[in-house]
Amino acid sequence: MAMRAIARLFTRFNAPRASRWLIATCLVLLTAWLQAHMILAALHDDGTTVRSAIAVYNDDAVRGEVAGVVDWAFTQGATLTGAGAAGDEVRGAVVTALGSGRISAPVADALVGGLLGLRDDALAQFAQAGPTRPLTLQVGPLLAALGIPVTAEVATQLGLPASAELAMPIVDARTVDTLRTRYHWTELIDTWALLAAAVLGLAGVCLSPRPLRTLAITMGLGCVVCLLAIPLFGLIEGWLIGGGAGPWSPLVAPLVQSAIAELRPWLFPLGVAAVVLGVGGLVGWLVLDRRAARGDVPPHSAEVPDPSP
Repeated sequence: MAMRAIARLFTRFNAPRASRWLIATCLVLLTAWLQAHMILAALHDDGTTVRSAIAVYNDDAVRGEVAGVVDWAFTQGATLTGAGAAGDEVRGAVVTALGSGRISAPVADALVGGLLGLRDDALAQFAQAGPTRPLTLQVGPLLAALGIPVTAEVATQLGLPASAELAMPIVDARTVDTLRTRYHWTELIDTWALLAAAVLGLAGVCLSPRPLRTLAITMGLGCVVCLLAIPLFGLIEGWLIGGGAGPWSPLVAPLVQSAIAELRPWLFPLGVAAVVLGVGGLVGWLVLDRRAARGDVPPHSAEVPDPSP
């Protein structure tokens, strides 16, 4: 009786609707995992791609965007430090120097070093519990590279303690705490979403009335998700470059590009392999289904009642 009850329960949930919901959830989780993985790859870039891409900033249009980034950073720093308009002279000198001519290698190194320093500080805080602190941008090396003397007067104008680095806050502690929460969610998705997608996809196939056909369709949809992962992330890249991430767009874009470059070599073959498996499974199901329709495959024999009394 117990085995029969279990069998009836399984048959009851062996419904096309449940199978479709499980497979749809599987594909959503697969998409989320791919995007989370690319985001983490961008955040953990070692800086090589960014240092190579800095040469693009010598284009007139993009150089103006970089000047806008630095202008925003100094304005944000003046707000957080309470310096106000006192630092306008220094900010104006930096913006003019960046926008007036070719960005030299020392200035490029200072810009990239500042970006990576912000990233490293953020990741260090993300890995710890407890209160967060503001993210600071070291503007001293940038000023020195631009030929602007780093003096006590400059530090006073910026509302900062006199030092060679002149670490200027540009992101407050509350925002860092919000970013830490989002980062942990991204890590969670990157760790478990792929496994959960595999389990739900397998369950959806097993609960389907026609498992072989469902497996073929699932594999085909999975390959589509893999092949669309890079273009979908490319939309995020375009959103960043287009200004969706605020003034930091020109500096964030190289990190996004490095993530796409890192994942493309294995993501594309994975999608192609999924296409082959999906098409092969679909063809196999069609062949078996046609043979069954012609009567080549005998149906399951029905139980014959025992004639004995």
